[in-house]
Amino acid sequence: MPKILVLYISILIFKAGFTLNQIITIMSIIFGHKHFKIKEINPQELGLPDDYDYHIEIRQKYFHIYWIPFFGLGKIWAIRRNGELYELPNEYHHLIQERQIEVKSPWYTYTLCILILLGFMIYFGIEKVEDYNRINQTETYINETDFGYKIENATINQIYTLKDMKDYSSDAEMYLKVEKIYTDRIRFSIIPRRFVSSSASEIEDYYNKNKMQLKVVTILKSDLKNSYVKDYQATESQKFNGKNLLKTANLYRISAIDERFRIIINAKLLSANEEEMQIQLKNTGTALTILSIKNIQNNVPWDIELPLKINAGTETNPVSFILKNQKKENFSFLNNDNYRTEIKVSNSLNMKQTFYLTGNKNYSTIEKQF
Repeated sequence: MPKILVLYISILIFKAGFTLNQIITIMSIIFGHKHFKIKEINPQELGLPDDYDYHIEIRQKYFHIYWIPFFGLGKIWAIRRNGELYELPNEYHHLIQERQIEVKSPWYTYTLCILILLGFMIYFGIEKVEDYNRINQTETYINETDFGYKIENATINQIYTLKDMKDYSSDAEMYLKVEKIYTDRIRFSIIPRRFVSSSASEIEDYYNKNKMQLKVVTILKSDLKNSYVKDYQATESQKFNGKNLLKTANLYRISAIDERFRIIINAKLLSANEEEMQIQLKNTGTALTILSIKNIQNNVPWDIELPLKINAGTETNPVSFILKNQKKENFSFLNNDNYRTEIKVSNSLNMKQTFYLTGNKNYSTIEKQF
């Protein structure tokens, strides 16, 4: 068997264009056969005289790859005398057969086989753990998203993501923007995925610019509730086929229901003295309009023209504007720099939100009213 293996590999290497000397060098480096001692026997155990200061060794012959034992090639019986190893004379073999001396191959004869097996076990073990974690994450996501509640309590700033059950490309996805909510159904505008990326700002911007031209569809809440996966096993067994939500030939499932058109404002104090205060307001959400600004604490003469429209921004690319007060002779922050101001805003869907701007000469914060 090893000779056939060596010959086969030699032919493959020769066909690759190596010379004979290179093949011999490669073969000696990559694989070969050796032997090691596994048991030592005193000659007296076999009824032999030990006058010549020698002992008998049982050695394991093995095939190796890169000097790592791969599998056994049988046993060798030898005599060691004065540090040299000699072949066991034929007349000694019948004594060994009479005593039925058997020695098992040690486990490390198959070291490479064991390492390969351990490698496969570790690989499949990791795969199993990853599959288990993926199942847990999927089940957690299914439990936490609670699509049924979101469908029953729909709002006009919701975007539903639909995935085609047969076409898995991103262009086959659809976005449904909630337009009107009825007792048992919801009317949506349809935004094809091929026109926009999955970023919130791009979806919102596309909708705001094209909402009058978008197709609309009305879907029963009961159909929506039957259009998403309720357990992991259904996805794995492919029992879930989706629903014909858009009244086309395609079957879809709801993969996400997200709140879009969110108003997100942050505040940072830039400078402050007795006469003037400058506050940087950052918009990292949807486009908004500041409708009104009213002092709750301190009568700050804010320098702002209303209504003020602010473009949409993101975390990485926020849209900033400076809110400051007018300089007036009858107003000063001296000994009275604490302020609290109510700011009312709306988004492109005319959804209104109230924020409270609070601070003094050392800091400024803004918080949303819930």
